[in-house]
Amino acid sequence: MDTNTRLRSAAALTATEVLTAVHVTPMVHPLELHVIVPTAAEAGDTLTVSINFRNSATTSLMTIALPAASVAAIIHLILPFFCDLPTLHDFVVTLTCTNDDSVLDFNAGVVQVWISPSLIS
Repeated sequence: MDTNTRLRSAAALTATEVLTAVHVTPMVHPLELHVIVPTAAEAGDTLTVSINFRNSATTSLMTIALPAASVAAIIHLILPFFCDLPTLHDFVVTLTCTNDDSVLDFNAGVVQVWISPSLIS
């Protein structure tokens, strides 16, 4: 992969979302998953970003995740990743939203997610 691959860039993130699977074999260099939260949500609301690596039968091989991040401020998360398992076929990114109060009002704005071959993109 030598260019950025955008996974999400439209509609406000208001609930947990599983993004489209990305085919990544063979993986020969580390990649970076970028997540930008452009709008501050309520204090206490959090976002957890995870990557689930799967085989061709969509069976999970390995999962990595960032710790839950507060979305009470605008943030740019970067998750470097690499998986060289011979049965690797694709991966799925999950954005898990946690609402801190009983009102279902989580809104982190139009969260952007993309894969890049570098930290700077």
